[in-house]
Amino acid sequence: MSKLKNNLLYGAAERKSNENWLPPWTVLEHNARYQFAASYAISKSIVDCACGDGTSSKLLYDAGAASVVGIDVDQESLSSASRAYCRQYRDWE
Repeated sequence: MSKLKNNLLYGAAERKSNENWLPPWTVLEHNARYQFAASYAISKSIVDCACGDGTSSKLLYDAGAASVVGIDVDQESLSSASRAYCRQYRDWE
């Protein structure tokens, strides 16, 4: 089953990653939410639920969060996030 069909079937309305196509307005809205949250992240410990591939968790960390822990049910996404960012940000858990 394709990822898109699987996402639609299980109601995953927003599954942002570099592999999934989303309508441009969905990506813009997602990014705007994380930019807003980033302004509150400075020196905070953040838990990013449904972190996906970790791109937005990285944004929060780069904004000055003291720590970021990403949680997701998709092991493939967590593995991708770990490969992409954990070497660069060694204090991620």
